[in-house]
Amino acid sequence: DESVFVDLACELLCEPYTTRVYRDRNVAAAHKISTQTRTDQQASFVRVLNLRSGGTVTWDKKVWRIVNAGEKEIALQSAEQELISLNRADFEAMVAKQLIEGVAEEMNTQADYEMGVLSRASTADLSDAQFRFEILQGTAPENVSESCTIGGVPRRAVKAKTISRWQKRFNLAESLHGNGFLGLITHRAQKGNRNCKLGASVSDLLDDAAETWKKNQDSTSKRGAWGKLVLACEEKGLIAPSEKAFRSAIKKLNRFEVARDQEGSRVAYALEEYQVMERTTPRHGDRSFEIAHIDHTQVDLQLIGRKYGEQLRKPWLTLLFDAYSRSVLAFSLSFDPPSYRSCLAVLRECVKTHSRMPDNIVSDSGSEFESIYYESLLARCGTTKKTRAKGKPRFGAVLERWFGVSNAQLIHALRGNNRRLQEPRTMVASHDPRKRAIWTLPDFRELFADYVADAYHAVEHPALGASPAVVMAEGNARAGARHTRVIHYTEAFKMMSLPSTRKGTAKVIPGRGVKIGYSYYNCPQFREGRWQTCQVEVRYDPMDMSVGYALLAGRWVPLRSEYFNDLAGHSEKEIQLITLEIRSRLGKSDARRQITATVIAEYMRGAHQSEAVLLQRKKDLEFMESIKGEAKGPSVDTATPPASNTKHFKSRTKVKPKPFTVPATEKLEIVLFGDFK
Repeated sequence: DESVFVDLACELLCEPYTTRVYRDRNVAAAHKISTQTRTDQQASFVRVLNLRSGGTVTWDKKVWRIVNAGEKEIALQSAEQELISLNRADFEAMVAKQLIEGVAEEMNTQADYEMGVLSRASTADLSDAQFRFEILQGTAPENVSESCTIGGVPRRAVKAKTISRWQKRFNLAESLHGNGFLGLITHRAQKGNRNCKLGASVSDLLDDAAETWKKNQDSTSKRGAWGKLVLACEEKGLIAPSEKAFRSAIKKLNRFEVARDQEGSRVAYALEEYQVMERTTPRHGDRSFEIAHIDHTQVDLQLIGRKYGEQLRKPWLTLLFDAYSRSVLAFSLSFDPPSYRSCLAVLRECVKTHSRMPDNIVSDSGSEFESIYYESLLARCGTTKKTRAKGKPRFGAVLERWFGVSNAQLIHALRGNNRRLQEPRTMVASHDPRKRAIWTLPDFRELFADYVADAYHAVEHPALGASPAVVMAEGNARAGARHTRVIHYTEAFKMMSLPSTRKGTAKVIPGRGVKIGYSYYNCPQFREGRWQTCQVEVRYDPMDMSVGYALLAGRWVPLRSEYFNDLAGHSEKEIQLITLEIRSRLGKSDARRQITATVIAEYMRGAHQSEAVLLQRKKDLEFMESIKGEAKGPSVDTATPPASNTKHFKSRTKVKPKPFTVPATEKLEIVLFGDFK
């Protein structure tokens, strides 16, 4: 890319600590010539001896530092911390005999001066200096083009007087700095009077105008701000600076502060300096399962229903990501927006797959991460929850970057991806991804799992130099098995990961059981007298509100809802939608009517369910089918259905029924059974 230059004929890339890397080819050539022309000018430097504390002298080829320079005594200290004291008269006598000499401090800064001259020189300055050196050495190429210039003069038209002047500069630099090539470098960009030519009063007004422009949130016109500066100068009888000078003053302002004052902190965040932690504090941990990130994103893919092929739109992806190895620990796909249910689902999947939980989980400030169910599960597993700063996504850059990588490698290669909808004005109906969608949630979940396991984890990661699977295995081998952190995926853990009521417990009502939400849940054990009117710990399944669980005598006992047949297979999200619709349908006279399980059951039995409830019902069914893992998906590298899976895709083809008409003179009575729309 011609970003840096290395002379491969002289350097070894396998030894990076000794390899010289230059800005470009001209700097490398200039440094090479400078090294060749450097002479030993140690004798020409004046050795000045300053009798002051902190000064340095040489005595018998050994360096001593002056610790104290008094009127009668002079204390010296060697590099080995050896301390001696000499009489001042004896010290001066030894200096006169050149037994003690001062250190030529110019020699210590010679290398810094040389690199400073080379670094400040532009590419054109170094190219011209190289040509001057070739002229002086008699090695200049003869086939130089007439259009090539040096300092504005054609190179072939160099006069003898000019060559003589170059030779004098070369000799002077060689005598002063021990390197004649430095005298051939002319910094043309630094020529001229660069001091400020404005008066002190005008400069103050210019600075005030630039500061006022920076803090103005309403108008960012530079010309308008300069006009106000001109009026202010005319009122005081001063010569106003030019618009170019005003714009130059604005360019000197801090870009981050300008964006923060004019557009707000969110826009300025992109210009904020990125604070890198010290090497002793790795920001991604020093082993696997130490730091993990959790977040959600909406997948850029349109999905359809498994049974009838209806449009179900885009799903949500919840991901748990290991920061050290860049491995995907677990993921969850559903149609519901981010909630505590998706967080608990991905944590259950992590324990089910790895039998472990990360030591620290980093998340944003979303309400789902503040849920009592999510926090209590982390606390019971010994995991520390860390919340990153608000509005600063760089703290979760490893996870945010992975979302973009998965889109580029997988999502945008599938049929029905949502890229066309991002530019709706240029999209035509034939390319609408909602009409081209062929993927169902179970099929896409299996495909996504194959991509994570076979494609992503097995490929070398550019930030690691190895694949995430290799880094994960290396981290586990180096840090140990950590058997104290093993969490078995048992029925007890499944109960622990289920939500509870706000109180956590419920009172056993004789003959009815415990109340969870709007419904009562009962079991045969509640008939025993010891459980009557007792507070017991309860849990419920948010994906199936027909069952619940109670902790009785140290064992979780399943409970059955009083409306088991009506609530079977209905999720908590669907019940919430039904509750909102019932409240909206109640008239003003029934505004105080209490919503009970009976009202909800009657509403679910009726034929007046809304489209939102029915759509939520279909989404829940698709999610339950996807987590069962019964469907088979196509391979990763296919954007269209392959020949081997033709039957699989044909089974999902929409079948349009023939229209059914009824004569106007006849009446049609339709009786609905079950979950028919």
